[in-house]
Amino acid sequence: MSTFSILYNICYGGLSFSEFAIEKLAEMGVHGYGPYDRKLRTNKNMIDIFNEYGSKLVSGSCAHIDIITLDQKYENYYNIEEYDGIENIVVEYDKFELDQKNERDSQIVKILKSDKSNEQKIEEITKLMED
Repeated sequence: MSTFSILYNICYGGLSFSEFAIEKLAEMGVHGYGPYDRKLRTNKNMIDIFNEYGSKLVSGSCAHIDIITLDQKYENYYNIEEYDGIENIVVEYDKFELDQKNERDSQIVKILKSDKSNEQKIEEITKLMED
């Protein structure tokens, strides 16, 4: 299973990265980011720094950064909800399932409209439904 990780803040104050973390990123040859850059939350180098040094050294002054790892299939199906700086990762499972169903339905229509024999169509649709 392929996965991806997201760094997020779990305390009041808001997401920020420490100068230590930004310096470590620069040592890796990654420049142009500041301590409040939200793009860092999914940056693979910053995730590696977090995994090596932990929340205490990576979190900014008013942050407590944590990490969540999700199945890659949900990469376009999550939102970050925030209240007073505290963030929650919310996966839109219903939207994912609906998109999967719509894609499968589209494939079924394509198979049905093809010039294949009925036997081939049944076989392909059956295989599609088993996946």
